[in-house]
Amino acid sequence: MRLFLLTLFLSACTPTACSEEEQHINREVEILIGEPGPATKEAERRLLERGGSSIAILETGLYQADAMGRVRIVKTLTKLGSKEVLPVIRHIAERDDDPLVRETAQLALDKLSR
Repeated sequence: MRLFLLTLFLSACTPTACSEEEQHINREVEILIGEPGPATKEAERRLLERGGSSIAILETGLYQADAMGRVRIVKTLTKLGSKEVLPVIRHIAERDDDPLVRETAQLALDKLSR
């Protein structure tokens, strides 16, 4: 099932449907939600460099990520520091199945609301 979801995620942005930038962001999100390590930290750095243009694709990544991947996405969205991420993080805080993900999202909301 996870392989199917990852395939669906990657196929959502075919070369003819997405810009080159969107394809790069998709690859970075795929790395971010994968196994933690130096590659995930680099992917996060590159996503943060892209700024707001990565928000929608990070949100899409939530549907394919396991709990720890969703935590990394929430933390990355929080580091963007944009008010644009608030609805996404609020939704996660209210509706995610995993208590750790909800808690991380709530902490992010608290931080961004200051």
